[in-house]
Amino acid sequence: MVALRTFLVMSVIVLLCISSVQPVHAQACDQAQKLATIDSSVQSKINRIKNYESSYLIANGRFYQALWTHSTIPDGTNAAINQQSNRPTHQNESLQSLLDGANIPPSLPNRFKIDQYDGPSGRAMSS
Repeated sequence: MVALRTFLVMSVIVLLCISSVQPVHAQACDQAQKLATIDSSVQSKINRIKNYESSYLIANGRFYQALWTHSTIPDGTNAAINQQSNRPTHQNESLQSLLDGANIPPSLPNRFKIDQYDGPSGRAMSS
């Protein structure tokens, strides 16, 4: 339901951007374009990250955990990943391992992290 609502709101904003040349809509248009860029960026990498996680789980008996890719939140335009050497204290591999293994480009319009957990329902990871 939330995804449908978000889609409808984004559709309205995009339609306003297309149909309006009024400066008052410029900020909403810019925001809609940035959100669309971020959505596209995330969708293009999800399967590569899942494949990396599956391989990592088989090799290590647990999921890979990634700390934030960027020290600050990018503004929706591509920003260089600046946390490549960061890693959780319990893990030998740094963020660079994920970037290389999942073929993630050196710049992204958004930041992300991957958490791992092991609970009553089993092991999992979330991003």
